[in-house]
Amino acid sequence: RQETRGKGGEVERGDENGNGAGVWSRLMVETGTGSMSRTSGVCGGHAVGHSGPIHFGLGQIDRASVRVQWPDGSWSADYTLLANTHVVIKRGAPLVAYRLIGDGS
Repeated sequence: RQETRGKGGEVERGDENGNGAGVWSRLMVETGTGSMSRTSGVCGGHAVGHSGPIHFGLGQIDRASVRVQWPDGSWSADYTLLANTHVVIKRGAPLVAYRLIGDGS
């Protein structure tokens, strides 16, 4: 029996305005079949979400659109999240950084 594994991607965000990990930011990922969002935060020393990279499962989809809503309510540009990659989105940066996290097989 052949096992089928889904694809995924990781998003890391950074805010140069004194919030280096992008805490209290919201990530919105949109695919051709739906959308997902995650909000990160820290409260009272206990993690309420994630302050590091956030993983999104993409099933068998090869790419998605991702953007960040920063704590002040403003949004980043839309970027492509390729399956099995780690993308770093930094507030105010014109480009994002990608690295491979696996082949999905």
